[in-house]
Amino acid sequence: MAGALPFSGATDPQMTLWLRHRDAVAPSLVALLALADAPPPAASVMSSAPAPISTMTWSIDMLTDDIATDDGWWLIRNVAEQIGQGYSSQAMTLWNARGRPIMASRQNVAVFG
Repeated sequence: MAGALPFSGATDPQMTLWLRHRDAVAPSLVALLALADAPPPAASVMSSAPAPISTMTWSIDMLTDDIATDDGWWLIRNVAEQIGQGYSSQAMTLWNARGRPIMASRQNVAVFG
């Protein structure tokens, strides 16, 4: 993991972490989207406690049709580019275990608290 942990009160709103499904699953777009949606928004590292959130928009760009990685691991980097007045805009990139970019996305999140 790089960057700060969620709810750590950090000042730099970004996190990079390795994720995989607990149980082995066949590579698929649905399985990949579930992992991409698993971490809290990057803005959460600036909070000291969890708060309700709601995704307002989420756009996803698949960078390849070859959704594969070694041993199930994926690297995800979330960066909050703008935070203010209860909203956060973030960018996310997801790579496979060999460092090949597989997905890029943008998300706008409402933060209640």
